Amino acid sequence: MAPSVRVSLLRCGKCGKPFNPFGTHVCNGRRKGRTTLKPAVAITSPCPSCGKQRSNPLTHTCTGGTDFKTRQRRAKSKEARDRKRAQAAERRRAAAEKRKAAAAAKRKPAARAARPTHDYRTCTDGTCHRYACLAWKEAWQEGRTSGLDDGYDIGFEAGIKACPLEHI
Repeated sequence: MAPSVRVSLLRCGKCGKPFNPFGTHVCNGRRKGRTTLKPAVAITSPCPSCGKQRSNPLTHTCTGGTDFKTRQRRAKSKEARDRKRAQAAERRRAAAEKRKAAAAAKRKPAARAARPTHDYRTCTDGTCHRYACLAWKEAWQEGRTSGLDDGYDIGFEAGIKACPLEHI
C-alpha cells in the first residue's frame, strides 16, 4: 500500500483540527483560541509489522495481534483427539476382557486343590490313620521304650561315677 500525503495550512484555534476556510468546519472544542497559520504535513503509511496506518513512524506503537484463537483451536483439536484415543483404548480394553471371559468359559474347571501337607513326624493326632503316621508312631514308641530300658541302666551307673557328690 502506497503512503498517502495530507497537507494543510490552517488549523482551528479551538479544536486543533485542520480546516478549509472556504468549506464548512464544525468545531467541537470548548477552549478559547484563534485560528493559526501552521503548515502541517501528515504522511500515512501502513506499518510493516501490524499493518495499521501510522502518521509518525517515531511515535507509532505497534499492537500486534495475539494467537489466542489459534491456540484455542489447537487445544480443542487436541482435546478431541485425546478423547477419541481414550474411547478407542476403552473399546480395546472391553474387547480384551470379553475375549478373556470367553476363553475362561471354554476352559475346563480348575482341578481340586491339593491336600495340605501332612508331616508324619509332627503329627499329634491320636486318631490319624495314615500309613506313614502309624508307622512313625509305632517305631517311635518302640525306640523310646527300648532306649529308656537300655539307657537307664548304662546312664545311671555312669552318672553316679561322674558325679562329685556322695550318693547312697
